[in-house]
Amino acid sequence: MIQDTFYVDQTAQDGIYYYYSVSAVDSSSNERLKSDEVRSRVVSLNDGILIVDETADGSGAIFQPTDAEVDSIFATVLENFSFSQYDILQEGDIKLADIGAYSTVVWHGDDFSDLSLPATRQEMFKSYLDFGGNLLITSFLPSESFTGNTSYPASFSPGEFIYDYLKISNVNFSPAARFIGAYPAVAGYDSIYVDTSKTSATLNYHLPKIETITPNAQASVIYRYDSEYASNTPMGILNGEPVGLEYLSSDYNLVVLSFPLYYMQLEPSRDFTDLVLGQKFNEVTTVYQSVTQTPSNYQLRQNYPSPFNPNTTISYSLKENSQVEITIYSLLGQKIRTLVDGWESADFRTVRWDGRDDSGSLVASGVYVYRLKADRFTATRKRILLR
Repeated sequence: MIQDTFYVDQTAQDGIYYYYSVSAVDSSSNERLKSDEVRSRVVSLNDGILIVDETADGSGAIFQPTDAEVDSIFATVLENFSFSQYDILQEGDIKLADIGAYSTVVWHGDDFSDLSLPATRQEMFKSYLDFGGNLLITSFLPSESFTGNTSYPASFSPGEFIYDYLKISNVNFSPAARFIGAYPAVAGYDSIYVDTSKTSATLNYHLPKIETITPNAQASVIYRYDSEYASNTPMGILNGEPVGLEYLSSDYNLVVLSFPLYYMQLEPSRDFTDLVLGQKFNEVTTVYQSVTQTPSNYQLRQNYPSPFNPNTTISYSLKENSQVEITIYSLLGQKIRTLVDGWESADFRTVRWDGRDDSGSLVASGVYVYRLKADRFTATRKRILLR
């Protein structure tokens, strides 16, 4: 019998759930009914990576992914790591005991159906980060999800959870804005662009509902908003604004993306998680990755920055030694510039375009198409030049 108002279990072991209930006994040894059971676990931060899925199990329609579709994407994106999964829809709730055993939590929300849960779990996140956990957030509208904010632009101040813990000082959003991807704001990160099979032609294969997140002075911008629409249009009004931040410190590590990785191209997303989890958060990979690793497929990525003036970079991947041609065309199909024409070895590669044609003359503002041909692989993308 314990004569106190609290109890500390000194025998609890890491990784094991324990169930506790209490009852009171008076001086005459009369015992009251036991309380409801409480489930708890040691906060040890030593069990690796936990993937927390707060996405509803949708119909499979655009922006309503099924649970199986989401799980499959994240299994591929994190294939170089061992991890556990926690599905909030299946479990019904989430508490510090559920995440505190893990050194890193990857929290993702991939639909619009209900964004309210994280805001009700601020104390859980505070405790987890105060203990020194690593947190990667990739979600639609993080200010709404984590604070309930629905007005834009919005500013936050010291003393507010989103400012103190998520390191966000300002957010903005426009219903008309359309997001095609994110280009890096600092060295080390690569561009990440939308998987067009997960959006629709009515949106010109862009994503809606991507807010911008400006970090406070403690954190840094890592990604900026990109769109194929010009910045002076309602669809391109958020071009260049922050959509990713990082905070790496001795107290905890944090990376926040205001776009869901579920909707992005697989290989760049995997490169991103390899960088963040492996190098930023120091999680152990299950396979050794050399910087000279050969790409697993052919790929042409979206140029960055876009729109651009005067220079832009095109990234592409060759899984085999190939005869390669990268050519710029006008929207009418007129050939403007040949950037690459020759034999190249399998690798991750980049090439820059300075906005000039084959004669060396500057071309006019507008939308241009660039095409990669490598053996039997062909891919095209659009980009916008603004003078």
